[in-house]
Amino acid sequence: MLTACSTAPTDPSVEYRVWSPPAHLLADCPVTPWSGGDWAEVVELAQARQADLARCNADKRALREALREARETFRGL
Repeated sequence: MLTACSTAPTDPSVEYRVWSPPAHLLADCPVTPWSGGDWAEVVELAQARQADLARCNADKRALREALREARETFRGL
């Protein structure tokens, strides 16, 4: 009989790591609604929606950064 086989295997412990992104980064991005005014207001609406999109993209960048930081933290454990 081999000596390595003479002892029962030890029960390895399993560590689960759960990461949840910040809730505000998972929220829907607000979109400026069309108020149904005249066509001159379309330019203002386009500018407002462009700003909406910029804020939404900033949230997604922050989400990617938070995920990167979490991965680095978990690697260090």
